[in-house]
Amino acid sequence: MKENQIPEKDILFLTFRDDLLEQFKKHIDEFNSLGKIKINLYNLKEYDSVKKF
Repeated sequence: MKENQIPEKDILFLTFRDDLLEQFKKHIDEFNSLGKIKINLYNLKEYDSVKKF
């Protein structure tokens, strides 16, 4: 976020297809393994416990 490479706001990815969700997770894992910038994935059910308002 500090380098303006990823947005400052949270991103919500919705899909009803499990295969798309798994593909998305795979791409995020690949991205995270390449560099110093990491994307944290959370299940929507975990959102309240992860985000402290």
